[in-house]
Amino acid sequence: MTYNIFEVPNASGNLPQRLHVVNKQSKYLKIIKQVKIKDKKHLQELLKDVEEKGGEGVVVRNGELPYYTGRNNNSLKVT
Repeated sequence: MTYNIFEVPNASGNLPQRLHVVNKQSKYLKIIKQVKIKDKKHLQELLKDVEEKGGEGVVVRNGELPYYTGRNNNSLKVT
């Protein structure tokens, strides 16, 4: 069993900075790979790959923004 991390709400900074604070020494912690999308074609290729592996979609967000609690328009689920 692993705890898969995609965000660190109590850390400051942008997304890569927040994920960097996670102690990766535990075999139970896994940081979900973050992919920087180059363009719309790249997004479609990534989505297709995820769906072929049984995933339901991807979440796209601006990794340069600070963490925000609550709903906002800074992330989008693409299916």
